[in-house]
Parts: sequence; C-alpha cells; structure tokens
Amino acid sequence: MGTGCLGRLKSGVDAATASAQSAEADYVFARQSLSANIAKSYLKVIETKQQTDIARKNKSILTKTMRITQAKYDNGESSAQDVALNRAQLASIEQQLISLKGSQRNALRVLEVFLGRYPNATIEIKDILLQLPPPPAGLPSELLERRPDIVSVERKIAAAYNITYQAKTARLASFSLTSEVRNSSSSLSDILNPSNLLWQLAANIVTPLMDGGKRKIDVEIATVEQKQAVSNYVQTALTAFSDVENSLDQGNTLAQEETALLEVLTESNKAYNIAELFFWSIYLVAPLLACLGFFDHYPREIVCSIEKWEKFDGLYWSFITATTVGYGDIRLITKTSKALSILIALIGMIVAVTLNTASVSLEKHTDKNVIEKIKKAVE
Repeated sequence: MGTGCLGRLKSGVDAATASAQSAEADYVFARQSLSANIAKSYLKVIETKQQTDIARKNKSILTKTMRITQAKYDNGESSAQDVALNRAQLASIEQQLISLKGSQRNALRVLEVFLGRYPNATIEIKDILLQLPPPPAGLPSELLERRPDIVSVERKIAAAYNITYQAKTARLASFSLTSEVRNSSSSLSDILNPSNLLWQLAANIVTPLMDGGKRKIDVEIATVEQKQAVSNYVQTALTAFSDVENSLDQGNTLAQEETALLEVLTESNKAYNIAELFFWSIYLVAPLLACLGFFDHYPREIVCSIEKWEKFDGLYWSFITATTVGYGDIRLITKTSKALSILIALIGMIVAVTLNTASVSLEKHTDKNVIEKIKKAVE
C-alpha cells in the first residue's frame, strides 16, 4: 500500500463527516431563523394593531374638536382658518389610519405565509405583548459559538482542511489493492517480483508527476477553498457580534425612548391637570364672584338705606367687610345692618377659601420655575 493512503482515506471520511455536521447546523439555523421571522411578524402585527387603535382614538378626538371649532365658527368665536386647520388634521389622521390598516394586513399576510396558510389577512391575533425579562449582564462571548451558523462555518473549515490534506496526499505514490472485478490486484502479488519491482516503483513515482499538474492544481484549489472557509468564518463571527451589538444598542435606545415617553406622559398629565384646574376655577370662581356681587349689592343698598349712607360709603363698607378687613371707621347701628354684614363677611370668606385652594392646587401642578418667572414678571 502506498504511503499516505490511509491518511487520504481518513481525511476523506473526516471531510464528509464535517460536511454532514455543517449541513445539519445549517438546517438548525434555518429552523431558528424561521422561528425568529414568525416571532417578528407576530410582534409586527401587534404593533400595527396598537398603532391603528391609537390612530382611531386620535381621529375620535379630532372629530370632537372639529365639531367644537365648527360650532365656535358658526357663532363667530372662531376663524375660518381654525376650521381649515382642524379639517386638515382630521384628513391627515384619516390618511394615517388607512396606511396603518394596510400595514396591518401586510403583516398578517407575512405571518400567514410563515405559518403555511393562504395569505388573505384573516388570521386572528390577540393584542397581547409578552413581558420578557431582560438578558442578564456579563454573558460571555463564547455563547456565540453555539449559534448554528457559527457551528456550520466552523465545520466547513474542518472539512476544507481535510480536503486539502486529501489533495496533498493524492500527489504521493500509490498502487491499488483491488482490481476492477473486486479481486486481488496483480500488482500486489507481483510487488516482490524482482523483474516488476523496478517498473512498479518507477510508475508509482512518475505517475503523480506526469498528470499534467492536475494534482497540484487540486491542492491549490483545496487551499483556496480552505482560506475561503476561514474568511467565511471570520465574516460570520463579525456578523454575529454585529447582531449582538445592534440588539443591545436597540434595547438601550428603546429603553431611553420609553423613559422619554413616560416623561411626555407625565408632563402631559400635568398640563391636563392645570387645564382642568383653570377650567374648574373659571366655572367655580366666576359664579362665586357673581354670587358675591349679587348678594353684596342688595344688602349694601339696604344698609345704605337704613344707615343713611351715601353709595360710596356703602361700597367702601361692603368691600372691607367682604375682605374681612374691618377698619372700624364705619360703624353699624341697627341689628338688621349687623346681620347683613355677617352675611357679606361669610360670602367673602367662602370666596377667599376657594381662591386660596385653587392657588395651592395650581402651584402643586405647575412647575416651580414657571411660578417664579410669573412672580418676577408681576413684581
């Protein structure tokens, strides 16, 4: 048996084994990629459904705003420009809603294709997002070696090395052990024949050299394929690291966006509370002031009539009584006037408490820097 024959056969077996392992890893990677695409399509469907729901709510809000603006315009309290702007916003949200519905149907069809169903966008998906825990910190990079695509290219490198060794050993001298009919070859029985030994030795040495350089080219091709396999491994490893870095960066970006959106929600709630506070202040304080004016006018007229005061003196007395100042420079004589002064003082205290409560609530929901700027502007 020629030198390197067993090594060449073993390299062939190892190369075939590594190729089979690479194909198996490719199969596993294909299955995992399919599962990942199904998950991404599922999340895309939920995302578009939630965006569509938000667009519907915005449309409902803009429709109500449009009705209010139109009513104000009909009553001369709003301009035609305000009406046109509201209509433009409503048309824009309707266009956005149509686009989101189309994106939702496309996502459903993609998911149906992955699931082996006819893509008619009729599959029912629950609008529920799973709460997954974040990956633990400090995971070693060696975990990437478990990725099937990494395993596949690593096995291809092993196969390429064995094929290169097989091509190199093919350039060595050899002779066959079996004939064409699977019987013992005559070359083996005649190997020790002195008359044939020289010819066999010469033939086994010269034949690899007289093949026109085919075996040498086979070695060069195998070497190039080996280098290509190593290059593919490096590129696949870089792609794996890139996937990890992109995923981590995207996770951090989404976390920052969530924090910013929560801040937007908090500030929006503050703005809503302030607007609501102003609304109720107007609708609560204005009637109280009107009530004070109503209940202050008639008692003042009665007191002026009883006490024989002039109208200015009556106005002065009602003001210092309602504000609970009471300088004492004007004194009441009759019991009726004193009873009416108690009524005016109670109304004044009710209004004062209401205004103080509104002021405290306003300062509670308003940024302190804004309050300081307002105070400085007033001063």
